Amino acid sequence: MSFEQPAGTWMRFLSLAGWVTMIAWTAGNLWPPINHDAALILDAADRMLHGDRLYVDIIDMNPPLIFYLSAIPELLEGWTSLPSTTWFVLLVMLAIVAGALACRRLGHLLVPADQGVLRQAMPLAALFVTAVFPDYDFGQREHLLLIALCPYLLLAAARWQGVGVSRSLTVGVALAATIGFALKPTFLLVPAIVELALLVRRGWRPTLIDPVPWLMLVLTGAYGAAVIVFLPEYLSFALPFGLEIYRPVGNGSLTVMLGAYLTPIYLASPLLVWAAWRWSKGAIAAMLTLPLLPLIASAVMQGMGWRYHAMPAIAIAIWLGLMLAAELVDRLTLVQGRTLMVARLAAAAPLVLVAAAWIPTALAYSPFERQMKFTDSNVDDVVAYAAAVREAGH
Repeated sequence: MSFEQPAGTWMRFLSLAGWVTMIAWTAGNLWPPINHDAALILDAADRMLHGDRLYVDIIDMNPPLIFYLSAIPELLEGWTSLPSTTWFVLLVMLAIVAGALACRRLGHLLVPADQGVLRQAMPLAALFVTAVFPDYDFGQREHLLLIALCPYLLLAAARWQGVGVSRSLTVGVALAATIGFALKPTFLLVPAIVELALLVRRGWRPTLIDPVPWLMLVLTGAYGAAVIVFLPEYLSFALPFGLEIYRPVGNGSLTVMLGAYLTPIYLASPLLVWAAWRWSKGAIAAMLTLPLLPLIASAVMQGMGWRYHAMPAIAIAIWLGLMLAAELVDRLTLVQGRTLMVARLAAAAPLVLVAAAWIPTALAYSPFERQMKFTDSNVDDVVAYAAAVREAGH
């Protein structure tokens, strides 16, 4: 059974409105300032392109991949009139849209046509947690991980159920996920858990012929080997030095574990996990529970207690909650069959669910507060001075 035509048209219109609104929302990040860590890494990438050696002249504990990725907007700045910060935001926006479109395509493969609310809500919710929810953490490494993680989890659900996915979509999602997981060593906990669960579910034979784990394993291994061979200073000096410097700054793993950002996930997880594994009909909800523990562990292991460290775990929990709510609406409106009026009300559900998650997020994190205050600050003077110094060739 599918939506009656008027209700289906109304749902598509509302979904399109949600897509346009949330993509436009990300454009607010084009106004300064961008995230401070993203800006610092962009500056380091610029220095690297001008001859400074990574982990020798540029001391940072981040693995090298993020610097090479950040070199792309720096190169684009040299070829165009747009600054690297603008290019950075535009490229992240492009990745967000590509990830949401991949989620939409995978959702249509995974969700039956009669679950119209879930079909439409899935990519909308993925767009919400990657485009709106990050707020000032836009462009952080955890944000980049989250962008790649959402389609990877849906691809894992398709592999879990044995649903056929095109080779181009499979390879594209796997490549993006490999890049995302390689940004920090602790991120590798996520594919380890997901792929282990798939191995247990499917057995050895399907795993041996599945290109995804082998592609990710080979690329990650090649990257690790390249770091050891070409950037030995990272392991011998930069990483130990960074850990020593940051240890007194952090709040400690126990404090982070019991902190304000992770505690709500502990409270919500039992119900989410129960609903995903016992109540939900599909593999999608079950698959979204798998990264919760490794993402929490990643935040705890970093020992700082900063919001962006916990952001992927919170975002996946929100996405899972929205998916379960969308599935519930589909079940309730199909109990006696959809009348035209009920179908029209259900058509609005995807956007309503996302809006319900949007409101408390906006109340909690004051969207674009730093951008609005930037023009009244004295940062313009600092930026002008830095530009003058760079122009002088210092």
